[in-house]
Amino acid sequence: MDANGPLQTRPASTHAPIPVTSEPAEKETDLNSKPAEKELDPTRSGPIPVEESSEKEVVNSNTYQDHSTSGTSSGQPRNRKRIFGLPSLCFALLVLLLLATGLSVGLGVALSRKKSSHPPPPPPSPTSTSITTPSPSPSSTSTPPSSTSSTSTLPTAKHLNCASNPPSGRKALNGTGLAFATLSQNQTASSTQTLANLYYSDEETLRVHQLWGNGSWTDNPLPIHTTIFSKSPLAALATTKNNTILWNLFFIDKTQAVQHLTYADPGFTSHATALIDDMSYNRAFADSRAYIGGETGLVVCPAYPNPHTQKEGMVLWYTSNSMTLWQWEYRSDWKPIQTEIKPLEKGVGCYTKVENDVVNLMTVNSSASSWQFYREVFREGFNSSGLEKCEGAFAVDVEEEFLRNDGGLFFVKDGQGGVWGKNLKTEWDCDAFPRGEGSVRVGEKVMLSEGRLDAGTVYNGSGTGDALVFFQDEEGVVLGYERREGGNWVGGVDVLQC
Repeated sequence: MDANGPLQTRPASTHAPIPVTSEPAEKETDLNSKPAEKELDPTRSGPIPVEESSEKEVVNSNTYQDHSTSGTSSGQPRNRKRIFGLPSLCFALLVLLLLATGLSVGLGVALSRKKSSHPPPPPPSPTSTSITTPSPSPSSTSTPPSSTSSTSTLPTAKHLNCASNPPSGRKALNGTGLAFATLSQNQTASSTQTLANLYYSDEETLRVHQLWGNGSWTDNPLPIHTTIFSKSPLAALATTKNNTILWNLFFIDKTQAVQHLTYADPGFTSHATALIDDMSYNRAFADSRAYIGGETGLVVCPAYPNPHTQKEGMVLWYTSNSMTLWQWEYRSDWKPIQTEIKPLEKGVGCYTKVENDVVNLMTVNSSASSWQFYREVFREGFNSSGLEKCEGAFAVDVEEEFLRNDGGLFFVKDGQGGVWGKNLKTEWDCDAFPRGEGSVRVGEKVMLSEGRLDAGTVYNGSGTGDALVFFQDEEGVVLGYERREGGNWVGGVDVLQC
């Protein structure tokens, strides 16, 4: 088919000469012409008879493609007309053969063009929602992550498999708070449930970078309706309520009050933001506004007041402007407990074993260059045992700055801005002395001087998980690393491009 329509084809040839009605041939005007012979009877067989007549019949007087062949008398040899050295009949047959071949080729091309001229199916219509849904893995379809997926379905050491992705244009605010929350060890992701979430702020608002069970990432703004304090520290935790997984994010608003955002997957369903304020509980307490400076920020850990019923609560710590440590406990609502531990400007860490009623706390004693450990039995009601100081402290280098901990893995920054992961043992055993088991450098990049760090372990229902850590480098890029066997860290990719 050409641009102006379908090819015009002629009827296929029968490859047989087209006879012209046989009539007596006219006499030629040639001087040597003889009287025409009588017309042959095509029904007769046998040799051609010669009659005793002065006129002879015309032999082969039919016309082929406008080329006539004149008969001769039986007494003379026939002189057939030749074209390009070929008898006219052969030439005519050759021309017909070439025409038939050309028609066959032309019809084949026309049919193939007709088949390829069908337009492709239209692309799917864009959705009206602005929430980014989970993208499929390269070999999957457009369905969300499959349910009951395990860590083995995720690429080994490739939770951060986005180094070759095209730039997304996403960029975090320099000095942003970072919070990384994962499902607990006994929980798994599903088609509508994220596996882990990385929270950060850009120039406009708070955002979440969501890791799904198939290893894909999505990025969305959070549904908060208040103004966040610039470069607010962040803390996040996954909890369970009535068999529903809730994501809890803590941040500081522009008045330096602590806000608590809760929501469920997918699409931030049942989201709510609540102000954590002591004024409704006891006006005698000191100002509960958070202290922005220093490295303490916001720290939250789960609590299990009754492990047998798997009832889950939370404990939140931060320092106020007076450098007093505030401890908020949540069972069905938030209640504050004022704790006097000083100085606290150098950081706080925490740890809770799954379905255990003991909550552990660590504070940095900058004057003694050590980490001090505490524990508290978290009971139902508000009859907590209070913080109990543990036996031993762990000595640290005076130049090391504590950043965050993920269980027994403690992250520090050295004097040159390098990030290290320190392994401790028996640190959460209040009756034993903690001991170190070596340190490993996390990548080669230098951390942003005013940057923050967070870490967590991704389990997805498996007994052993993968530790991930995130921090900003000197250029403000949020780097992600994953610990592999032997304690080495791999990755170093811009996780916001995932």
